[in-house]
Amino acid sequence: MRTGTLLMTGLLILGGWPAWASDPVGIYGVVERVVLEGDDSQPERVQLWGWFSTAVPQTRDDYEAPQAGYLYYVADAKTQRVARREWRDLADVAGNGQVVAFASRYEPVGSLRKAHEQPGKPDAYPVAAGITVIEADTQRKHAPIAALREIPLARFPFHADKVEAGEVELKVRSLRGTSHDGARYIFEIADEQSGQRETSEPIEPGETYTTWTPRIEIEAGKSYVWRVRAVDGRWKSRRVETHFQGKTAS
Repeated sequence: MRTGTLLMTGLLILGGWPAWASDPVGIYGVVERVVLEGDDSQPERVQLWGWFSTAVPQTRDDYEAPQAGYLYYVADAKTQRVARREWRDLADVAGNGQVVAFASRYEPVGSLRKAHEQPGKPDAYPVAAGITVIEADTQRKHAPIAALREIPLARFPFHADKVEAGEVELKVRSLRGTSHDGARYIFEIADEQSGQRETSEPIEPGETYTTWTPRIEIEAGKSYVWRVRAVDGRWKSRRVETHFQGKTAS
């Protein structure tokens, strides 16, 4: 896996900061979970879950605002070996909060699917220049990277997780290494059947994760949603929303 500083054609260095004359990256993202489908040693398809900012077609360096969901891909016979290697690279960094760059803005990148959408026909996996991991202090003024790094990432429960009945600890990745290191976190949890909900007071950030244990306890078979956002003075992050269920006895 290629890691470190992002190097690409069209990158101009002006005054110590990069000026993006033309950014060929198709997708910037923070991958939270990778689901490989098919044989474990030779997967046929992949689901990439997380937050993604995709290149705006017919532009040189514009990107859509980050959106949550998953990308669903299949590799064709010609690119299968490379694709599988990249899927495993992405699995290696999933959940660590790092921004990755992959695909090309000059080729189709596939569609971002909402969490509630069932996997349908997968898109062709966009093999381009490999996977590049963006170091924490690199390119922090490039808009899509900065926007992704200021989203608090839900670590547990994750979407569609089955959670043991009883007390639950909600966990979010703290915004360390950003301009909002000291942001506090406001959590909310709701029982989707009864509508019962609970909201936390602003919680001081933890070193890596910030957690909150609500009074509401999880019941087997019930569906829940929890939300979190970071606040720092007048600034507020994107609100993250995750649905999960209470685990039933097997």
